[in-house]
Amino acid sequence: MRKSDGVNSLIISISGRGGILKRLLCASLLGLTILGANAAEFIQTPTLGEDSAYTLTEASKAGADSLTLYELKDKIGSYSYVDKNGETVTKTYTTVEALPHYYDMTITANSAERIENSDTIGDIVDHFIGQSSTSSGGAISNSSTIGNITGDFINNVTTANFGGAIYNNRGTIGD
Repeated sequence: MRKSDGVNSLIISISGRGGILKRLLCASLLGLTILGANAAEFIQTPTLGEDSAYTLTEASKAGADSLTLYELKDKIGSYSYVDKNGETVTKTYTTVEALPHYYDMTITANSAERIENSDTIGDIVDHFIGQSSTSSGGAISNSSTIGNITGDFINNVTTANFGGAIYNNRGTIGD
């Protein structure tokens, strides 16, 4: 994410067991914070979304479940040389340096029970952590109507073919 006001860019890298869903979750949660803060300040004090299932603790190196933020710093310089005609030519260059900042991610929330929905239910505001199912939808299986879903989905699995976290079988979710 590069801002036009000259604030340094950030690259987010996440390691651990959460896979692509955890990467998208953190990018989404952290992205909102980045927009409102100076990159240098943000790097030192990252925050997750309200009611997140995670906490972040500054670390000295990447761990098993960690978030790495890379602060990109532009290095601008110039060099001069004399060309074959005796003219002095000055060229300007920009290089980018990536400075890593590491944070351990710890799950701090309790998990809701798995939901198998074939009726109409309202909004779901909860975290689904470590749920598993032999049918589709590790955390939520829906074949009817569910309101909006807000929460973190972490390490949910199914041995069936569809929906490690959510399986929506011709149902409706959200507005």
